[in-house]
Amino acid sequence: MSDGRSIDPGLEALTTAWIADGYSCGAQTEQALSTDDVRAYLSTAAAEVEKAKKEEREWGPGDLKCAREALGLSQQQLAEYLPWRGSRVSECEAGKRVIRGWMMERISALEAIRDELADRMTDACEQGGYRDLVVSATDEDYRVAHPTDPLVPAAVQRVAAAIAASRIERKTGERPRIYIRGGE
Repeated sequence: MSDGRSIDPGLEALTTAWIADGYSCGAQTEQALSTDDVRAYLSTAAAEVEKAKKEEREWGPGDLKCAREALGLSQQQLAEYLPWRGSRVSECEAGKRVIRGWMMERISALEAIRDELADRMTDACEQGGYRDLVVSATDEDYRVAHPTDPLVPAAVQRVAAAIAASRIERKTGERPRIYIRGGE
């Protein structure tokens, strides 16, 4: 904490555990709380934890569902990417579970990948004169074709291709064809 007080590292660790445990107290903590300095320190620590909790943006069930659908992913596909159990996405979308920031950070990363891929596809068609966009049929097809690249889920590729095709059609009046490579 940055209140200028010096505190024993052992007590600080105990304090951190106490705060992380939802402010519950055991006998050892009760004894440690007996001085005014420690109480002031704990009060400052508790205030900082509460402030951090308020600053962390919580995502609602609608945020998750809309982001997932905008990526073209089913609940099961998103669960595999995060990695979660399939039912967890459903529970979050139903409002039965809290959606933490790290979860949405992973989804935001997928959105950034989708947007970058759509930009690259658009540029390739405009600058290279391509009339076709090619995407993978399955995640496994993508892994085979791009063994050293990070996985871009096939569904996300298809959404990126649809975005690129729409952009190109608006600019040129002609819509490129999207081909799905691989699969059965």
